[in-house]
Amino acid sequence: MPTSINFFEEATALKEQLVAWRRDIHQMPEIGLETPKTSSYIQSELTKLGIPFHTIINGSGVVGTIGEGEPCLMLRSDIDGLPMAEESDEEFASTNGNMHACGHDMHAATLLGAAHILKAHESELKGTVKLFFQPGEEGYNGSDEAIAEGVLENPHVDRAFAMHVVSTVPTGVIVYGERPMAAAYNWTIVVEGVAGHGSMPDSCVDPITAAAHIHIGLQEILAREISPMSELVITCGAFNAGDAGNAIPQSATMQGTIRVFDKKTEELAKKRLAEIASGIAQTYRCTATTTFGRPSPAVFNDSEFMKQCVEYTKQTLPQAQLYGGAHGMGSEDFGSISQACTANYMMIGAAAGPINECYGQHNPHVRFNENALPMSCAIYASVAMNWLDDNMK
Repeated sequence: MPTSINFFEEATALKEQLVAWRRDIHQMPEIGLETPKTSSYIQSELTKLGIPFHTIINGSGVVGTIGEGEPCLMLRSDIDGLPMAEESDEEFASTNGNMHACGHDMHAATLLGAAHILKAHESELKGTVKLFFQPGEEGYNGSDEAIAEGVLENPHVDRAFAMHVVSTVPTGVIVYGERPMAAAYNWTIVVEGVAGHGSMPDSCVDPITAAAHIHIGLQEILAREISPMSELVITCGAFNAGDAGNAIPQSATMQGTIRVFDKKTEELAKKRLAEIASGIAQTYRCTATTTFGRPSPAVFNDSEFMKQCVEYTKQTLPQAQLYGGAHGMGSEDFGSISQACTANYMMIGAAAGPINECYGQHNPHVRFNENALPMSCAIYASVAMNWLDDNMK
């Protein structure tokens, strides 16, 4: 590590600005691939820092560059929120019906902070740092869209790095692993029946009954068809049918996810999910159509690059607690980037209180400790500058 640079000291000096960035972005949560206000805010801040950038994904993604020449390392932060009303009781809580319930506001502020530090040391960079503020992480395949638009080229990205805050891990604790996140597939089952008056069920075909049995039946895939040694989660997170309590609806729609690591388990789960839905629907005189969305691949970290990032982190935050072996069934859109280039993904604790009192991500009450901002900011800057220094061409 360059002895003249204390990344954590510089990030700590930026804490007030990091918090301001985070809270501004927190109050404008936007969904999916359409994040114009957030994008505009980030573009304005990059302009103030004198960092050139361009936009992708219909103007919502922002790609900045610092330095020049080879090699090139990309720092990525996601910027989209979730469609839920905030109930965190934070004084800066959002009021537009959406919420940064996964901490992407923290990520965006972290990358702005790293950009500030790296820009100040631009003359010392031994290559190019690409900054990628990504929309559409929450199930919208934003990284696929970005890759298709060339985010990994011009200049070509040799390494990509990202971090994620975790609301239920003590602040500053850092976890990592070669397979930290699973692949995720969105699925939709539409059950069609025959609508009619609630007083005459015999003249109707009730899709709710069929869908309810499908919901229960899908769990048999886990209980009786998949090896207990396999890793699979099937979740139904949305179940919608009808608009009136005295009517049997024409259809019922179920939506959920499959989370998995290996291809064989994935193919079996998808095949049986469709077969069970169709078979149970037919039993109850309905039909069922199953469709799958674009996958979010598993995150696979390059072992050598991961070791380098861990070492840079230890040098930058010598008092931090680091734990290897991270491996869970959560999914992350960074998986597409990790399979398209050499990459590493780590997680940092940001619990805003005692662990037993903290809410998990995607909960309307979740809160994040802003003391994690200087830590993650320092890691971003350190990984970028140190890796370029170690791999200068």
